[in-house]
Amino acid sequence: VDVNMGSAGVVRGVLGFVISYMSMLVVDMAFLIRGDNEDELPEALIGTVRCSYLDMPSAVPAMPAD
Repeated sequence: VDVNMGSAGVVRGVLGFVISYMSMLVVDMAFLIRGDNEDELPEALIGTVRCSYLDMPSAVPAMPAD
């Protein structure tokens, strides 16, 4: 997901504050297929990822989608 929130002055200020703490942040995410009906259960976990101790100054822009 790529979200451009830097166009608003208030958001830039908040991001400046948050980015200073990014190197201490650990985010765990799990992706699953949710079952809505009894015959779709049990739900299936398809993957997990951990983002930890990010170094934001070394980040590079994502390539644009074609």
